[in-house]
Amino acid sequence: MKNLILLCYYIMLSNCVIAQENYSYKIEYDMMLNFDGYKKYSAYLFFNLNCSNFTYQINDNIDENVAFNQDDETLISFIVSDYSQYFIKSSKCDDLILQLEKGFKNEKYYLVKEKLPEIDWTITEDTKAIGSHICYKANGNFAGRNYNAWFTTEISGFFGPWKFHGLPGIVLEISDQKNEVQFFATKISTVNIPLNIVDKTSDYSVVPRDEYILRLNKYVDDLGKKIKSKISRGFNVKMQRPKIKTIEIYED
Repeated sequence: MKNLILLCYYIMLSNCVIAQENYSYKIEYDMMLNFDGYKKYSAYLFFNLNCSNFTYQINDNIDENVAFNQDDETLISFIVSDYSQYFIKSSKCDDLILQLEKGFKNEKYYLVKEKLPEIDWTITEDTKAIGSHICYKANGNFAGRNYNAWFTTEISGFFGPWKFHGLPGIVLEISDQKNEVQFFATKISTVNIPLNIVDKTSDYSVVPRDEYILRLNKYVDDLGKKIKSKISRGFNVKMQRPKIKTIEIYED
């Protein structure tokens, strides 16, 4: 069975046809992140054989957070609530991902450009049913995390939620080994939706991912310095750049 799956995968990769005009499927996911607190998102994956559009938006409340008095100093930290709807557009034929990310200064958002990830998946012999679909288990490492994924070959495709692409079928469940990142498909629908209905990529400035990370780190550093400069004299203030915790783990 594993050999048959791999054969289907290589055939699919070697036949990159002209992109279809419409998305053929829509999958709804429960998306959970547990970094500095549990957050749940509503998420949707639209896709055909060659491209996908994954959208997500938080549906929980987030409390502001300030901490004080550490080592006889005032330590300031903050969490910014964000209820924006984000998206990730992926194209297999163009070898490209465009991801909407939070902006800073004069740009409210950025469209971050990068190549499709090359995840080294290992397909196992394990199977289970998710809804009416038989799924196969695969293990892979991506952006600093180890993942267990369940995908089905009963729906033709290449994609999964977020950027979890490259398996010979569609990813219906995936979680990292710490359970900080989790996606669970809750509904699968066949659709016939034009690509431009959910495509908003022309609305934003495009930057490469490495440049975006540099800009983000500089913005956080500058913000800390600005806050420190406005605090009243007589306080011994320690400004500390917070770790930016996301699905993808980046080294400083």
